[in-house]
Amino acid sequence: MEATIPATRTTHGPTPIPQVASTSIILRRAIIAIGTIPGIATIIATTTIVVIVTIAAITATTAARVIDRAGRHIARAMAVRIARGAEAIALDRM
Repeated sequence: MEATIPATRTTHGPTPIPQVASTSIILRRAIIAIGTIPGIATIIATTTIVVIVTIAAITATTAARVIDRAGRHIARAMAVRIARGAEAIALDRM
């Protein structure tokens, strides 16, 4: 019979403390605890809605500016083409 060698630790230093609860469990418990406080859930929901509406308003304003700028550019290009066409027609009739 062969002798079995007992397993030895390969790491040195203090023994690590086992983690009691994972971060997600702690966060879940904290959210549940905050939710039980009256009024906090309403404040969080209202704040979230305000932030979402503000982001949507900023996005819409930016899009409107881009569209307006593009529209002006297109209108200017069309005006130049119409003017050149009118000039060509006028020169052709002379």
